[in-house]
Amino acid sequence: MKKHFSFACIMFFAMLVFGCAEREVGTQNTKLNKEEVYNLMLLRTPFYVSAATRESSSGTEDLMLDTLSRIYQNNVFFVFYEDYVNFYAGTPTENDTIPATARAFTLNSRISLPTNITHKWDDEKGTVSLKFSGVSSYFPMLRDNQTAYLDTESFNLTESYNPASGGVPPSMKFISKENDPKLGEVTYTFTLKPMWMYYKDPSQQVFANYVVY
Repeated sequence: MKKHFSFACIMFFAMLVFGCAEREVGTQNTKLNKEEVYNLMLLRTPFYVSAATRESSSGTEDLMLDTLSRIYQNNVFFVFYEDYVNFYAGTPTENDTIPATARAFTLNSRISLPTNITHKWDDEKGTVSLKFSGVSSYFPMLRDNQTAYLDTESFNLTESYNPASGGVPPSMKFISKENDPKLGEVTYTFTLKPMWMYYKDPSQQVFANYVVY
């Protein structure tokens, strides 16, 4: 697999998993603690897009079945900074010491590249909102002001995880809703899972190996 791929393709993937959103999301009963959420999200780990679906009156569509989406799923790993989202580039790697259900990747964790995605805390909803701002010159089909919200009911990030414990692997979901003229209300849901670094050659500062459960 090529180590370098076009930024336009990367932004296409970002549009798919983040930008399938509209401006409204349903009311959520649970409010999260801002400090606790950001302590787990910001600058701690890259995130792997493990699932993306679109649900409407016609059924549920698995967006990750698209061949192009799966390619970028294996190459783009999102990182949350203070108020914006960047990504690390990477590729799958082999590791016969991890569980069969886990995946391993080698990431360039020294350099993070920009997206046009920002995030902020929504006090009223008690959760995080993600938003596209402006139109990307690399991928002009991105629409302005698209927003998705962190699902408070299923938020499950932890500081560490031991797969031997049998617990549910950490993850977080973002949800957005839009009204389609033909399908009515459409709900987009995508799941991000944290990645855990397990090896970094001390002789270099660029690449590191991560596992996602």
